Amino acid sequence: MPEKEQFLDLAQRGKNEWWRYFISWMLILFVVVVSNILVFLLLFLPQMLRSGGMLALDDLEPVSVLVASLLPFVFLFGLMWGIARWIHKRPFLTLITPEQKFNWKRFFQGALIWGFLIAMTSLVEALLYPGRYRIDFNLIPFLKFLPIVILLIPFQTSAEELVFRGYLPQSLALLTRKTFIPIIISNVFFMLLHLANPEVSSGPVLTTAYYFGIGLFLAIITIRDNRMELAIGVHMATNLFVSLFVNTENSALQTPAVFMVSEMDALYNLLSFLIAAGVFYWVVFKFLQREDQADGQSPSVISQDA
Repeated sequence: MPEKEQFLDLAQRGKNEWWRYFISWMLILFVVVVSNILVFLLLFLPQMLRSGGMLALDDLEPVSVLVASLLPFVFLFGLMWGIARWIHKRPFLTLITPEQKFNWKRFFQGALIWGFLIAMTSLVEALLYPGRYRIDFNLIPFLKFLPIVILLIPFQTSAEELVFRGYLPQSLALLTRKTFIPIIISNVFFMLLHLANPEVSSGPVLTTAYYFGIGLFLAIITIRDNRMELAIGVHMATNLFVSLFVNTENSALQTPAVFMVSEMDALYNLLSFLIAAGVFYWVVFKFLQREDQADGQSPSVISQDA
């Protein structure tokens, strides 16, 4: 049986001249900047003109603010498809998996298991700190935000994973021929990107460690599973949970969730993440893998029909 192709080696399938990566990263920066500017102008320019050019954040429609923060990721997702297909001349799925189809089973395993674990950490926090959680459910605002969250959060989380767990580490692995270096460098960029989030004010050092830790966790499960579906599922479950069920007053995703937390406890957030990550790893790679092997199945192999 031929040796299975490794996830970080998938960049070798395409064309890899240095100028292709230069063009790709220039396009990524350009699309991120320009799409944010265009979306902002499209949504808020009329209001700016009416107010004489002055626009306070509190005056903005919350639904429009959420759309403005998430819609650019739709363009980034499309760009990553174009970069793979047209610049590097390789299948888009090679940013995700060495297989020929997306493994939906693995995606839903990651999303459901992680969603359950973070729900349990929220429950424990609510029991340990009475009064920190309050019911904030309001049906009409919730229904207004729901389709936007359901439609755009998958693009946001998938686009981030394509860049930081797919394209960037695969590119760096092609250059360094290592595994550890691409993971660390890509996670540093992932961490830096999230340091602009308002949650950092709750504890800069601990929150920075949390962002680096979750990036490292997503990278580890991607390399361990030799594919990215688990990481996409975990990332998507996290942001959907925050947007719909338990949000904080200083969250980057301002949505009318069912519960609102008065303050983000940076220490509890980090410690509960580490415990949840350890449990997730054991369940997915120990318990479920034994179950799959007992059934005579591979946990990461799916139909390879074209």
